[in-house]
Amino acid sequence: MIFDSAHNQDSFSYLRQALDDYFPNKLVYLIFGASEDKNIPGMFLELKPKIRRMFVTKSVHPRALEPEKIQELARQANIPNEVVKTVEAALALALEMSGKDGSIVLSAGSMFVTAEVMAAWKKRSDDRE
Repeated sequence: MIFDSAHNQDSFSYLRQALDDYFPNKLVYLIFGASEDKNIPGMFLELKPKIRRMFVTKSVHPRALEPEKIQELARQANIPNEVVKTVEAALALALEMSGKDGSIVLSAGSMFVTAEVMAAWKKRSDDRE
């Protein structure tokens, strides 16, 4: 599980480089949401080679872009994806799929989404105790 604050094309380039360096043969299940003003196609361009599947979701932040708009951009970039209504559900689905094939679960695209994924991760951990 990787929580990353990458939220623009430049930071996605560095993220891809780090994934290539530390996990060269691994793909990711990406939990992704973004704000309206972001260069989403640019972010997709950088990370596409590492994405097994993307779970598009939305944070509670007022500038968060609707998942259906992101999904259309993902389709244009030929990135396998699906809309998941809540961040918590996206995390559960990504973890389930990762458990089957060993891919990395990655949250990036919005610091707000990543913060919510972190909270959901903590809640899952607390519920197991």
